Amino acid sequence: MKLWDKGNTTSEKIHRFTVGNDREMDKRLAPYDIQGTIAHVTMLSECGLFPKSELAQVIEVCNQLLLCVQEPSFSIPDEVEDIHSWVELKLTEQLGNTGKMVHTARSRNDQVLVDIHLYLKAELTQFQFQVRDFGNELCDLAEKYELVPLPGYTHTQVAMPSSFGMWLSAYAESLSDDLLLLKAAYHCADQNPLGTAAGYGSLFPIDRERTTELLGFSQLKINPVAAQLNRGKLEQTVCYALASLCGTMSKLASDCVLYLCQNFQFIRFPDELTTGSSIMPHKKNPDVFELVRAKCNQVSTLSFEIAAISRNLTSGYHRDFQLLKEPLFRAVDLTSECLQIVRFMMSQLEVSGNLMDNPLYSSVYSVDAIKTLVDSGVPFRDAYIRVGKEIEAGKILNPSPEKTTHIGSLDNLQIEQIRKKLRRY
Repeated sequence: MKLWDKGNTTSEKIHRFTVGNDREMDKRLAPYDIQGTIAHVTMLSECGLFPKSELAQVIEVCNQLLLCVQEPSFSIPDEVEDIHSWVELKLTEQLGNTGKMVHTARSRNDQVLVDIHLYLKAELTQFQFQVRDFGNELCDLAEKYELVPLPGYTHTQVAMPSSFGMWLSAYAESLSDDLLLLKAAYHCADQNPLGTAAGYGSLFPIDRERTTELLGFSQLKINPVAAQLNRGKLEQTVCYALASLCGTMSKLASDCVLYLCQNFQFIRFPDELTTGSSIMPHKKNPDVFELVRAKCNQVSTLSFEIAAISRNLTSGYHRDFQLLKEPLFRAVDLTSECLQIVRFMMSQLEVSGNLMDNPLYSSVYSVDAIKTLVDSGVPFRDAYIRVGKEIEAGKILNPSPEKTTHIGSLDNLQIEQIRKKLRRY
């Protein structure tokens, strides 16, 4: 079945090429397509465009279809083009001419827009909950290990004193920035495109504000052309937000790969969370973090793929948009998979104490040594040169580090303020 079928026969080769894998992609949009149909028909009946006496029947069948599409075995038959066609086919099979009326005043163009907007709202809501929880879990770990020293690095060279509390809470605060982008993407999705039809509005006297209310959107996508211009733009915005989150996880994964190395041994994970070598029995490989890093980098490429598909298209609908689903869904799936496994791994984190006892890290106190001289009246530049010469001469620096005071410093991490940021977004 094709919603655009006028009785002509389409070449099977053309049919296969134009449908592609849309049936498989549409399975995850199925609940939202049915929700959109219920809202649309409800509005039509209130506007006198659909028999009120038959509304209850349509809603009853749609609720049955909702249960059907949630079954793991659900699939769209080969002879049906997409989820929109499948829903109308099922309604027509059970309700006859009533089912043929549900498409009044809408197009597949606004149907797929509604489905994607509703789908992304649901997914972004879940991501926001999960990222906020992960940020708080990192804050918990930061408080647990707040006073455990960790050498800080710049250019992968020993730099200044840090702590596991500083390291972990840094990633928690970075997640608050990712939350802000996820929230912005959510607001872009939270606009109702239903009623824009093929992209130029409808001749029927529909009530678009009513469907906005029924579907739980906070606002209306007013201009029908703007609704079509949003194809690709919304998907790219969401992928950019997901790529930002993946960037945070990728950096954390890279840190963990480095810190797990025998040359560092800053952190540990239970043996059952690592993998082995087929030839070297001593190996405990950080495969999980390496795969997280790679998968997160894949997400960033999907944003570019979406941009490449939709960039430079003229206004109005183009079949090119059909190809946006696959990279969008892959970005959602990869990000979700990585977020779950990283949270699981970090919940098993163990840290090493007494790291600073290693003479290798004595140079991290170079700035402390400079401050001691500055406090005694030596100009900063002279103190800098003197300490540099002492380090070159092989002198082991062993100053008595003073408590830091400024907000965010080693002894004043303000982890509770980071929790507030996580709650705010």
